[in-house]
Amino acid sequence: MILFIVGFLLLGVASIIVDLRAKRAAKTNEPYLSPLDGTKERVPSPLRVGQFLLWALWTGVLAIGFTIQGEYLYSSVWYAHVVAALYSAWIYRRGRVPKLLEGFRRFPDPPSLLKKP
Repeated sequence: MILFIVGFLLLGVASIIVDLRAKRAAKTNEPYLSPLDGTKERVPSPLRVGQFLLWALWTGVLAIGFTIQGEYLYSSVWYAHVVAALYSAWIYRRGRVPKLLEGFRRFPDPPSLLKKP
């Protein structure tokens, strides 16, 4: 449990440092469309790749630590974080949406009971 708390603290400190770098870079860059979800961003994509690789590194260390201790439930959560971070870094490295997600945007919005016709 102590490793779990220390991991969260380390991840928090690292993410604060990287977010400060991203905010500093966002002030000087032109906006572009995010390849992950299509929103406008100002943070350069190499910096985003670095953010996601740092996320994968920290969560990978935590996952390995929990695996060594035999706490497989905690380690499986951190391995899922590693996969998500590496996937996101891959998307930003390529600069576009992978083929897996291209067809997803073509589906219309499902009908909603909250919208008036």
